[in-house]
Amino acid sequence: MKISATTGKYVFLPLLAGIFTWRCAVQFHPPEPPEPEYQGKKLTDWAKEIDRMDFFRKPEFQQHKAQSELALVAIRRIGTNALPMALRLCAAQDSWFKRKYTAWIQEHGDEAWAVKPPFKINFIPADEQRFEGINIIWALGPAAKPAIPRLIQLFQSSDPEIAEDMMDALPGAGTNVVPPLIGLLHSPDKDVRTRAAILLGRYFGPQAQAAIPVLLECLDDPKLNLVSRARVIHALDLVRTPNPPMKQFENP
Repeated sequence: MKISATTGKYVFLPLLAGIFTWRCAVQFHPPEPPEPEYQGKKLTDWAKEIDRMDFFRKPEFQQHKAQSELALVAIRRIGTNALPMALRLCAAQDSWFKRKYTAWIQEHGDEAWAVKPPFKINFIPADEQRFEGINIIWALGPAAKPAIPRLIQLFQSSDPEIAEDMMDALPGAGTNVVPPLIGLLHSPDKDVRTRAAILLGRYFGPQAQAAIPVLLECLDDPKLNLVSRARVIHALDLVRTPNPPMKQFENP
């Protein structure tokens, strides 16, 4: 696929200008603290190796048991020093430039470049970063308690992707999240109330009795989509379950 000189002028020059601006911002931005390591391996590399679904499978059905257990031990050895990095990852967002650049490459492919960039750009998508942050929270378990206030803030984020991902992150910190989630049942934001009620019912069973009125209110909403309705019904069912599916992982 060939691109005309006019297209190159109006597409690639602004793109390269954006790349230059981004590089300058990276160069002059205050350096972040070094990433924690354990046995010479970075925290995020350990986080990638956790299969979070194994937390809910019976031992005989765990697909990556040995790999996940090694990563869990490593992150727990790092301890609460892992929390600043975990919270940065949980709050990750793709910038406007990053989204546009990624979409353009996906649409046109490498062969569409009329001018090769002066350096290679490696982007880690924000959803992958949040996945790693969530895994760190789950690995730390109740030791992640100091991170709960920030996770609760992210849970109320105006970014729907971050808010949704925090529904996966918060249960990892264990029952310490129950009181602040119950507090959110009175949020003026209906979406926040709904998410909090679903999360309480899904993971914390009998402790989530306060969520029942909110869940019932959701079912009365004719605008509730089918996916959310199914999640509400499932949460209501689990509230009445004596042993909720949440398996608490205490640090060894």
